Amino acid sequence: MFTGNAKIGHTLNPNPTSVRGFLGHQIGWQHFLKVRKGRVTRRGLQISAKWWQGKLKGMNIPWNTCGSDFGTTPWRSGANQDWSTAVSNGMTGKDAYANALAQIREAVDAVDPQDTAVARFWVFGDGRAGPTFNLLQGYDSVSGIETKFLDDFVELCSIARAKNVKLLPVLWDFHALEKAVMPGDPSYNQSTPSMKGHVGLFTVKACVNDYVNNALSKLLQRVKDEGYSDVILAWDIFNEPEQIMAGNLYPYRERQVDMVPVAAMQYFVAQCSVAIHALGFKATLGSADLRYCWENQSAGNFPRSGWQPIFPGEQGACHLWSDAALQKAANDDPSGALDLYQVHYYQSSYVLFDPARNPVSQYVSSGKPILVGEIGAIESPYDAGKNIINNGFDGYLFWPFYPDGTGGPSYTGEWSNVYDPSSQRNKFSK
Repeated sequence: MFTGNAKIGHTLNPNPTSVRGFLGHQIGWQHFLKVRKGRVTRRGLQISAKWWQGKLKGMNIPWNTCGSDFGTTPWRSGANQDWSTAVSNGMTGKDAYANALAQIREAVDAVDPQDTAVARFWVFGDGRAGPTFNLLQGYDSVSGIETKFLDDFVELCSIARAKNVKLLPVLWDFHALEKAVMPGDPSYNQSTPSMKGHVGLFTVKACVNDYVNNALSKLLQRVKDEGYSDVILAWDIFNEPEQIMAGNLYPYRERQVDMVPVAAMQYFVAQCSVAIHALGFKATLGSADLRYCWENQSAGNFPRSGWQPIFPGEQGACHLWSDAALQKAANDDPSGALDLYQVHYYQSSYVLFDPARNPVSQYVSSGKPILVGEIGAIESPYDAGKNIINNGFDGYLFWPFYPDGTGGPSYTGEWSNVYDPSSQRNKFSK
């Protein structure tokens, strides 16, 4: 349920010369104009200037221990261990990230050192290791974020700078909306009952406000205060939210997750974006595929056969993450918009949305940059990346660096399917 009548009193930046957002968030207007380079319009803020060098090329790590790479949590194998001591994939989390970042940079440099190497990875995931929840108020109210969690994240920023790799941190994943792990479940852990089941965090405005003020803003501020703002390419607010949004015609999802109304998810994304821009960072979102960032769709060019739209009324009217939609969700605040579109593609998707086969101009005409944030490491043809670039996209990231340990499809592959010097394999080819 999207409860919009909660009484909100918190502010992010109490500046007397500010414009007020829907939650009572305050963003200094002069500060906003300084940190956002682009053209402000009533329909949102479109950015054509790129803030990176060359093309974006890299890899989804996306974790060493799924959902538990930062901070302390009993969910990780080895209770009370942290990312410096807990071992998965044969390495500690700290060493695993350092290893991945070094190899990503090496592979990109082998083709073009002028390109920007990027690593995308999970931050909160399904909520099992952070942020901190006020369990007296259920699974949905965020009370803070652990200092150790912040320390680990900042250490990763330090490693990334040393390896010359930009980070694309993914704050939440759709697994956070799966049915909560409850007592009696073999995977339930009484000391940290915060795994999954966080529907209220994304649907109750008071809970959105708690998360933004008590966790997200603290993470952003810590990274900025430590001097690592330049290491962050952008903050990825949510991974593939369309998978858990009400109206999705994949019925198996509704049995497994708590569905979120479209308006509620747009509101959550917009408020996070406002907070991200307030501290001078960029915002993106990992959309499940191109149809949800399709600016140019119309009744005339939308497909009429071969597949059915996921959301009712989608035909000719489903640009979920447009500047206009997110600005409206942020109470007419242009800083609610995204800076970078991001889409995913796998061979199980429709060819119509294959960025290696279709020019970006078919979908996006605003000039907003667009990144292919996920393509399968093993299933992608050798020239997929080259074709994506030639089609006008700003870059691509393969999935995943380490073998998917969540029981995901084996066809996605791993790092050796992208880069293997011994066999002269390098899918970051020109």
